[in-house]
Amino acid sequence: DSAYYYRVQVMDRAGNLSWSNTVSGRTGLDLGPDPATLYPVEVAPDYYQSVRLQWSQPYISDFQSYRVYSWKTDSGRSDSLLAAIISRQDSMALTLHPIFDVGADTLNYWFIIHTNDIGGHHAASNSLRVHLVDNPPGLVSGTVIAESTFISVSWNATEIPDFGSYRLMRDTLSSPAQSVPVFMSTTQSVTNYHDYGLVRGHTYYYWLDIYDTRGHSSRSNLGSRQW
Repeated sequence: DSAYYYRVQVMDRAGNLSWSNTVSGRTGLDLGPDPATLYPVEVAPDYYQSVRLQWSQPYISDFQSYRVYSWKTDSGRSDSLLAAIISRQDSMALTLHPIFDVGADTLNYWFIIHTNDIGGHHAASNSLRVHLVDNPPGLVSGTVIAESTFISVSWNATEIPDFGSYRLMRDTLSSPAQSVPVFMSTTQSVTNYHDYGLVRGHTYYYWLDIYDTRGHSSRSNLGSRQW
């Protein structure tokens, strides 16, 4: 909040000078921006790959930037990291990709937004907690059918969003402890395998291992068939 005074000096070709009247003006107070409001975020289990933040912000005539900070519950706000800088005032959404700690399957992430103006002021939004969970893949059912030249093994496709791969295991024993992989696929929609080169008179048992992108797995018993 400052007052400024102005006069105009006029000079002719002969070097004569004269001054105008004096006028003044006063700048307004720079009170700083209003804070943004972060909206709640609910992330379903296994949808941890991305978190989309959205917020509202009253209009600021001297807007400079949004600064988005994040931290984990166990590290505390003092260890927050700058996650993004956004220079457009009307850009009020951001997608981030949190990273789990090694060996952890749950994660509590916190976010806060600082709204900055060109005068160097900032206002902090509300803090937002986002809970992320990575569950092991669920079990699926399947069928094992003996055809004339092969055994057909089918299963229901898993619907996990963090799918990694299928691994079809086989053994002539009813326990999977010594089973070996006979088929692998990283395509989630693949649901069938034809097993050739089998020995007559044996019973073959099949299990399906499902892996997610973080290495968790489940083992489903698909059934058996005598060849």
